[in-house]
Amino acid sequence: IFAKHARNYIKNNKVDVFHWHNIYFDPDVARKVNGTTGMVFTNHSSQFLAAATQGDAERSHLFHTLNYAHQIIAPSEQLLESTFDLGYPRNRGSYIPNGVDTDQFSPNENVRQTTRRQLNIQPHETVILCARRIVEKCGIVYFAKALRRLQNVQNLVVLLTGFSGRLTWRDHEYESLVLEELEHLPSGIRVVKLGHVPSDDMPSYYRAADFCVLPSLVEATSIAGLESMASGVPLIGTNVGGIPA
Repeated sequence: IFAKHARNYIKNNKVDVFHWHNIYFDPDVARKVNGTTGMVFTNHSSQFLAAATQGDAERSHLFHTLNYAHQIIAPSEQLLESTFDLGYPRNRGSYIPNGVDTDQFSPNENVRQTTRRQLNIQPHETVILCARRIVEKCGIVYFAKALRRLQNVQNLVVLLTGFSGRLTWRDHEYESLVLEELEHLPSGIRVVKLGHVPSDDMPSYYRAADFCVLPSLVEATSIAGLESMASGVPLIGTNVGGIPA
């Protein structure tokens, strides 16, 4: 139905580009729209990176998902190279890194102090922010395990987002593993579970932090990492996907 509406809209309006970015649903529409206008696919999915390491059948499926695009955009070099490795022509791919609004995400000492007071964070405490969803690909359980290994630590506050309650059964199981690890942290570490944080509130939490952590196992590119750095907060991340770039 959506493909029919899209074809009619393209037919009745001046449309230069049909753009899609979901590798599992959008191609069904793109296939039926192909031939009516320019076709551009933005490949920004960690799901793609995971699938691209599977067997020949999955890789062939991915290629046929992509080959409707006249051009492909990727926000990390790893994503782009993975696209080319499937057989997509190099002259039809472009690396365009993500960006963030530096008016919204920027250092602000007044907001930093206000947010820390609201969270009951004392001046002598060090704050780590981990702004990730509590799902397996984000590696939160390994971050919790790493915190457990710290010795002689004092006055450390860990801010965790992502405990939203809106999870699949598999993610609920993973969240339970994370919570179990957090129950056994050294006494000098205090964890603040922020839950689901609206996007407009995130700049305050970045500014309140002393540094941010991205423990991702797979990461196409991380907006959270860019937001952290734009806020003037040092970033510690795993060496995967678009994080090193």
